[in-house]
Amino acid sequence: MPPLPPAISSLHSRDSELRSLLAAWSAINSGSDHPAGLERMRAALRAAFASAFPSALVEEPALPGTAARALRLVLRPDAPFRILLNGHYDTVYEATHPFQQPRLLDPGTLNGPGTADMKGGLVVLLAALHAFEQTDDAHRLGIEILLTPDEEIGSRASLDEINTSARRCRFGLVFEPARSGGEIVRTRKGTGVFTITSRGRAAHGAQPELGRNAIAALADLFV
Repeated sequence: MPPLPPAISSLHSRDSELRSLLAAWSAINSGSDHPAGLERMRAALRAAFASAFPSALVEEPALPGTAARALRLVLRPDAPFRILLNGHYDTVYEATHPFQQPRLLDPGTLNGPGTADMKGGLVVLLAALHAFEQTDDAHRLGIEILLTPDEEIGSRASLDEINTSARRCRFGLVFEPARSGGEIVRTRKGTGVFTITSRGRAAHGAQPELGRNAIAALADLFV
């Protein structure tokens, strides 16, 4: 295996800087239902990513049903091969939740809102892409970054933006936490919302066999 480019192999030298960045982002409450916090978090992300990638095209698409916006950055939009780097900047902690500030549990463990899911992932995205951009291969790839504000509540508002970005890209990486050993997660379970309507049929008590029990039919679906 050829050696890693210096920009990548030297990433560990940024540990302290990146830990401080994560702590600052973690201290911004960006609960899914906290518009002001989401706005602050998006502004912080835009500043960091625009500084790291000054040539990127930056968009902040409005989303239906919410004041929050997505953040999209595109590098080399005309490249024939484009990849999607995706993440979210909302967390599950509302503005009144007591868990608000990060703290260092030990030299290698930062505990705080979103430090794993997934502001830590956004720091990884930022640092890894910044290192990759300094390699000789960077010019070969188009990059699309999409960061959304509603993943923790189902991504309903941002779904169209996710689909739009996905259609333009050959493959994508989502910067959710890895396995405990650092392995990349290739699949995750999904969720679905279904409505099932069951209608019975009335029958006379003397001929119950002519009726249909709606509750019994529903029960069959779950047994």
